[in-house]
Amino acid sequence: MRWMTLFLTILFIALGVIAWFVYRYPTTLYSRWMKGEGWNRYYEITNFRPLLFKPIELESIDQYKEEYPELWKDFPLRSTMLPLPVRGQFEMCHNA
Repeated sequence: MRWMTLFLTILFIALGVIAWFVYRYPTTLYSRWMKGEGWNRYYEITNFRPLLFKPIELESIDQYKEEYPELWKDFPLRSTMLPLPVRGQFEMCHNA
């Protein structure tokens, strides 16, 4: 009985340590790093290319134009008008 008690005690302690390491340790490291209190190699970028820190120029896109405006109807939702789809010209195709 003594061995089982010792085994269960060690098992619970080991599970507690593992749970702390899995759930709390990464958060603690990151929190310390963000406060400037510590340093850790997991939060360091090594051999980075300057290209990663330069934004690329975005391509211009055409103005959006609704192709089937009759399929949408504005419904009041508190103080806004929310466009929602309504039954339209394709209803006959789906019921066939």
